[in-house]
Amino acid sequence: MDTTSYLSQFKQASETQVHANKHHDAFCEWTEIDWAGLLWEVDEITAGTSIVKLTNNMDPDLLLRVADSPFCSARTLTALAFNNSVEVRCAVADNHKTPLSALMMLAEDESDDVRYQLAENHNIPDRVLGVLAEDANPYVASRAEATLQRKQEEYIRMAA
Repeated sequence: MDTTSYLSQFKQASETQVHANKHHDAFCEWTEIDWAGLLWEVDEITAGTSIVKLTNNMDPDLLLRVADSPFCSARTLTALAFNNSVEVRCAVADNHKTPLSALMMLAEDESDDVRYQLAENHNIPDRVLGVLAEDANPYVASRAEATLQRKQEEYIRMAA
């Protein structure tokens, strides 16, 4: 199947998801796995094409669900870290599978909201939190420092 067919299938699936979201909340969890798998297939088929360009033309609500999925690949999360939507980039910042390179890039994101979201994530490496602790925005810097402190307290409790 070529790229156009996969994208057409993805668009059709996206429309089905919107309908499912409106009418059957329980259906959404089941379809979330399929979304990540379908985006992964599109990602693999389009290996020579920029997945970043493809995702910037897709429905942000759908991409938000993909970025939230624990089944989303590191490669797809990296592509979504470049997405035009602040909400999508915030979801990437929260995903535990987001690779360090994408986290470091998000630590320098133009959006204060993305950087703040990242600073709240206690699952990211201390190195990323260290960058955020020196952020020009005092709210981001303060949040990163608080997260670092919380992580240190958790380490002490676990060691005791």
